[in-house]
Amino acid sequence: LVQVSSTDVSEATVLQVLSVGYYIYEVVTLSESSSTFLAICQDFSADKVQAYILVGKVSNNKISLSTSTAALYTGGYSVVPQIVTLSDSSFSIAYYNTNPSLAATRYGTVDATSLAITLSEPFFFANDSTNSTFFNMAPLTEDSYMLFYYDSVYSDGKDQPGYLHTLIATVNTPDSAATTKISLSNTSVLSTAFLSYYFAAATLDNSTVVVTYIDALQNNAVMAQIVRAMDLDVSEIVFGASWLVNGGASYEVLQTGLMDIDVQTISSNREFAVLYTDISNNGAVMVTTGQVRPRHRHASI
Repeated sequence: LVQVSSTDVSEATVLQVLSVGYYIYEVVTLSESSSTFLAICQDFSADKVQAYILVGKVSNNKISLSTSTAALYTGGYSVVPQIVTLSDSSFSIAYYNTNPSLAATRYGTVDATSLAITLSEPFFFANDSTNSTFFNMAPLTEDSYMLFYYDSVYSDGKDQPGYLHTLIATVNTPDSAATTKISLSNTSVLSTAFLSYYFAAATLDNSTVVVTYIDALQNNAVMAQIVRAMDLDVSEIVFGASWLVNGGASYEVLQTGLMDIDVQTISSNREFAVLYTDISNNGAVMVTTGQVRPRHRHASI
């Protein structure tokens, strides 16, 4: 738990370090008013059950985890799972389902009093039979979110770049997570870019998402791309303006490691920050900010 100075962003104080017996991969805020958060765990073990979702609270500068209400979201391996909050009491996740080998998504709710987690059944949105699918997600409204994926089929000794696929997931009965159904829209494909390695997504408003990725067609440049849900009722998706963040570098000379990349919303005015490892700059971690703004009938970055 870290407290950042209100007057100097370069100053921060560590309030608490909490050691836990869980392989936590990602933490997201559930409710700011109640200071609750969600944590999703990875599972690398063949003989231990580790793929949990946990609820935590922050109170009086202390962190606590409700381990008694931890929910198991899959029984198999789970690497780099994703979790996003949809409201103060609901969330959605995406993960690799090992049997069958597909990318799956589930909807969940958290009881405000008991912190008990209820999960829907899994709904599959992408084929991962070759263990080569990368995915990400971004919330839109309390009952809808975007799912992103691309297939990097392994051949010639390495993963190959693939097209970005985007679809909208709609929760049909959000008041009853255990029996809810998730409807998946038709998939839209960004055919002008070949994604390579990791990519990330961040919500700018309830219909606009910015995706950052590495474009193999442009010398592995780091790109930011607008994705918009034009009409949630019919789930029409369009790809808007793109923005060159970094000119790229040759990944062929990098024998180990992958390009790390992330994007975060930094204001309610559709501003965002892209963080990435710049291999052309001795591997320095860089940050670039951007803003999506209207331009006539279309959006620009």
